[in-house]
Amino acid sequence: MKLLKTFSFFFLIACLSVACTQKQNYIFQQNKDINDIQWKYTDKIAFDFAIEDTTKNYLLGICLRYTNSFPDANLFLFVRTTFPNQMQSCDTISIDLFYPDGSPTGKGKRIKELNIVAANLVFPQQGTYTISLQQGNRYDTLSGVISAGIFISEDTKNNNHETNIKKK
Repeated sequence: MKLLKTFSFFFLIACLSVACTQKQNYIFQQNKDINDIQWKYTDKIAFDFAIEDTTKNYLLGICLRYTNSFPDANLFLFVRTTFPNQMQSCDTISIDLFYPDGSPTGKGKRIKELNIVAANLVFPQQGTYTISLQQGNRYDTLSGVISAGIFISEDTKNNNHETNIKKK
Protein backbone atom coordinates (compact mmCIF):
# COMPACT_ATOMS: atom_id res chain seq x y z
CA MET A 1 0.00 0.00 0.00
CA LYS A 2 2.82 2.42 0.90
CA LEU A 3 4.59 1.57 -2.37
CA LEU A 4 1.40 2.36 -4.31
CA LYS A 5 1.06 5.75 -2.57
CA THR A 6 4.72 6.56 -3.28
CA PHE A 7 4.33 5.56 -6.94
CA SER A 8 1.13 7.62 -7.23
CA PHE A 9 2.86 10.66 -5.74
CA PHE A 10 5.80 10.47 -8.16
CA PHE A 11 3.48 9.79 -11.10
CA LEU A 12 1.50 12.92 -10.20
CA ILE A 13 4.70 14.99 -9.99
CA ALA A 14 5.84 13.67 -13.39
CA CYS A 15 2.48 14.51 -14.98
CA LEU A 16 2.54 18.03 -13.53
CA SER A 17 6.08 18.56 -14.77
CA VAL A 18 5.10 17.61 -18.29
CA ALA A 19 1.99 19.80 -18.18
CA CYS A 20 3.95 22.80 -16.88
CA THR A 21 6.65 22.52 -19.52
CA GLN A 22 4.30 22.40 -22.51
CA LYS A 23 4.89 25.48 -24.62
CA GLN A 24 2.04 27.95 -24.82
CA ASN A 25 1.42 29.58 -28.20
CA TYR A 26 1.72 33.11 -26.88
CA ILE A 27 3.55 35.69 -28.93
CA PHE A 28 3.63 37.76 -25.73
CA GLN A 29 2.77 37.05 -22.10
CA GLN A 30 3.67 39.05 -19.00
CA ASN A 31 2.25 39.70 -15.54
CA LYS A 32 3.22 42.52 -13.20
CA ASP A 33 2.73 42.67 -9.45
CA ILE A 34 0.78 45.52 -7.89
CA ASN A 35 2.67 47.21 -5.05
CA ASP A 36 1.33 46.16 -1.64
CA ILE A 37 -1.84 44.87 -3.35
CA GLN A 38 -3.02 48.50 -3.48
CA TRP A 39 -3.78 49.62 -7.06
CA LYS A 40 -3.91 53.43 -7.17
CA TYR A 41 -6.10 54.96 -9.84
CA THR A 42 -3.06 56.84 -11.19
CA ASP A 43 -0.97 53.64 -11.59
CA LYS A 44 -0.80 52.34 -15.14
CA ILE A 45 0.60 48.88 -15.81
CA ALA A 46 2.29 48.97 -19.23
CA PHE A 47 3.35 46.14 -21.53
CA ASP A 48 5.48 46.58 -24.68
CA PHE A 49 5.51 43.97 -27.45
CA ALA A 50 6.39 43.75 -31.13
CA ILE A 51 4.09 42.77 -34.00
CA GLU A 52 5.60 41.72 -37.32
CA ASP A 53 2.67 40.08 -39.14
CA THR A 54 -0.23 42.48 -39.75
CA THR A 55 -2.27 39.94 -41.74
CA LYS A 56 -3.05 37.60 -38.83
CA ASN A 57 -5.85 37.76 -36.30
CA TYR A 58 -4.80 37.79 -32.65
CA LEU A 59 -6.42 37.19 -29.29
CA LEU A 60 -5.72 39.65 -26.50
CA GLY A 61 -6.20 38.22 -23.05
CA ILE A 62 -6.03 39.57 -19.53
CA CYS A 63 -4.73 37.68 -16.51
CA LEU A 64 -5.73 38.81 -13.02
CA ARG A 65 -4.69 37.46 -9.63
CA TYR A 66 -6.87 38.69 -6.77
CA THR A 67 -8.14 37.88 -3.30
CA ASN A 68 -11.53 37.74 -1.61
CA SER A 69 -10.76 41.19 -0.16
CA PHE A 70 -11.55 42.75 -3.55
CA PRO A 71 -14.38 45.17 -2.66
CA ASP A 72 -16.68 44.79 -5.70
CA ALA A 73 -18.15 42.11 -7.94
CA ASN A 74 -16.34 43.39 -11.01
CA LEU A 75 -13.23 45.26 -12.05
CA PHE A 76 -13.40 48.16 -14.47
CA LEU A 77 -10.28 48.56 -16.61
CA PHE A 78 -9.15 51.29 -18.94
CA VAL A 79 -7.20 49.49 -21.66
CA ARG A 80 -5.08 51.93 -23.65
CA THR A 81 -3.25 50.83 -26.79
CA THR A 82 -0.41 52.92 -28.19
CA PHE A 83 0.38 52.06 -31.82
CA PRO A 84 3.85 52.17 -33.39
CA ASN A 85 2.98 55.58 -34.94
CA GLN A 86 2.08 56.85 -31.40
CA MET A 87 -1.67 57.04 -32.11
CA GLN A 88 -3.74 55.78 -29.18
CA SER A 89 -7.05 54.10 -28.55
CA CYS A 90 -8.73 53.46 -25.22
CA ASP A 91 -11.47 51.02 -24.23
CA THR A 92 -13.23 50.62 -20.90
CA ILE A 93 -14.08 47.04 -19.99
CA SER A 94 -15.75 45.38 -17.02
CA ILE A 95 -14.54 41.99 -15.81
CA ASP A 96 -16.70 39.91 -13.48
CA LEU A 97 -14.52 38.70 -10.58
CA PHE A 98 -17.41 37.32 -8.51
CA TYR A 99 -20.71 35.66 -9.38
CA PRO A 100 -23.95 37.16 -7.99
CA ASP A 101 -23.85 34.60 -5.15
CA GLY A 102 -20.44 35.98 -4.07
CA SER A 103 -18.31 33.05 -5.25
CA PRO A 104 -15.22 33.99 -7.28
CA THR A 105 -15.01 33.48 -11.04
CA GLY A 106 -11.25 32.85 -10.77
CA LYS A 107 -9.64 29.58 -9.80
CA GLY A 108 -7.69 29.04 -6.61
CA LYS A 109 -8.17 28.93 -2.86
CA ARG A 110 -6.72 31.97 -1.11
CA ILE A 111 -5.49 33.67 -4.31
CA LYS A 112 -7.77 33.54 -7.35
CA GLU A 113 -6.50 33.58 -10.92
CA LEU A 114 -8.65 34.54 -13.88
CA ASN A 115 -7.45 34.35 -17.50
CA ILE A 116 -9.90 35.67 -20.04
CA VAL A 117 -9.90 36.56 -23.72
CA ALA A 118 -10.67 40.26 -23.93
CA ALA A 119 -10.60 40.87 -27.68
CA ASN A 120 -10.17 39.34 -31.09
CA LEU A 121 -8.18 41.84 -33.15
CA VAL A 122 -5.77 42.66 -35.95
CA PHE A 123 -2.72 44.86 -35.40
CA PRO A 124 -2.65 47.17 -38.46
CA GLN A 125 1.00 48.27 -38.21
CA GLN A 126 4.32 46.52 -37.80
CA GLY A 127 6.38 47.62 -34.83
CA THR A 128 6.23 48.04 -31.07
CA TYR A 129 2.86 48.41 -29.36
CA THR A 130 2.18 49.36 -25.74
CA ILE A 131 -0.92 48.21 -23.90
CA SER A 132 -1.52 49.76 -20.50
CA LEU A 133 -4.07 48.76 -17.87
CA GLN A 134 -5.50 51.22 -15.35
CA GLN A 135 -8.15 50.45 -12.74
CA GLY A 136 -11.35 52.39 -13.18
CA ASN A 137 -13.39 51.39 -10.12
CA ARG A 138 -13.55 54.96 -8.79
CA TYR A 139 -11.46 54.26 -5.72
CA ASP A 140 -8.33 56.28 -5.07
CA THR A 141 -6.76 52.97 -4.08
CA LEU A 142 -8.25 49.60 -4.97
CA SER A 143 -7.30 46.69 -2.73
CA GLY A 144 -7.34 42.98 -3.45
CA VAL A 145 -5.64 42.81 -6.88
CA ILE A 146 -2.25 41.10 -6.60
CA SER A 147 -1.13 41.26 -10.22
CA ALA A 148 -2.35 42.03 -13.70
CA GLY A 149 -1.05 40.93 -17.05
CA ILE A 150 -1.79 40.41 -20.70
CA PHE A 151 -1.25 37.60 -23.17
CA ILE A 152 -1.40 37.70 -26.94
CA SER A 153 -1.70 34.69 -29.16
CA GLU A 154 -2.46 34.03 -32.79
CA ASP A 155 -6.15 33.32 -33.36
CA THR A 156 -5.92 30.12 -35.37
CA LYS A 157 -9.68 29.62 -35.42
CA ASN A 158 -10.55 33.20 -36.38
CA ASN A 159 -13.82 32.97 -34.44
CA ASN A 160 -15.54 35.45 -32.18
CA HIS A 161 -14.91 34.19 -28.66
CA GLU A 162 -17.31 34.49 -25.77
CA THR A 163 -15.93 36.41 -22.84
CA ASN A 164 -17.13 37.60 -19.47
CA ILE A 165 -16.06 41.14 -20.36
CA LYS A 166 -18.53 43.91 -21.06
CA LYS A 167 -17.29 46.86 -23.09
CA LYS A 168 -18.51 50.24 -21.89
